Amino acid sequence: MKKSVLYVVIGLIIIIGIALGMLKGLNYSLEYQANEKVELYIGKVVDRKDIEEISNNVFGKNENKVQIVEIFNDMVAVTVKDSNDEQIENFVNAINEKYGVEYTKDDVEVIKESQMSIFDIIKPYIVPIIIALAIAVIYIAIRYHKLGFWKTLLSAVLWIIVIEALLYSIYAITRLSVNATTIPIALMAFVFTVLGISINNENKLKLIKKDVKE
Repeated sequence: MKKSVLYVVIGLIIIIGIALGMLKGLNYSLEYQANEKVELYIGKVVDRKDIEEISNNVFGKNENKVQIVEIFNDMVAVTVKDSNDEQIENFVNAINEKYGVEYTKDDVEVIKESQMSIFDIIKPYIVPIIIALAIAVIYIAIRYHKLGFWKTLLSAVLWIIVIEALLYSIYAITRLSVNATTIPIALMAFVFTVLGISINNENKLKLIKKDVKE
């Protein structure tokens, strides 16, 4: 009875989560949203904390992401949701004051980037994920063939799909930010699902062996 209730709850969460994901989309972090990248070559080694302080004052705290680029750490790239001429000018003036340089807003390059989809985010991982999934599922099916090859195979695939769908639904319902840690979390969920399936099947095998001995 308890298992039935758990399965119903999981099913409802997945249905609600997928529906919300389709209607509202996921809550993408700044780097995955439609944004602007404000780039400025300073020509001097800069300190990230200094640039972050300037960026927070100009573009708003927690509304920007600072990167220090180039091998000599002398160029900055600040990702913001959007910017205007006044903000760019204030940003350059603050940089000039801090580092004793003389740049204008014309020296700043503003690159507009479009909203990324979940497919765009996972695209680099698709092939490795498929290979890992195939290896894991085939191993489980062969290792536990005594439980029924096709039954074990389909059960493994189904549980992996359910857990990943549940994770997606949790992100959609709670509006957790989809960021650089999301894919590693999904991969960890995959690993723990495979481990859980293996442990469960090992227990089933032990029971079968025990029954045979008796």
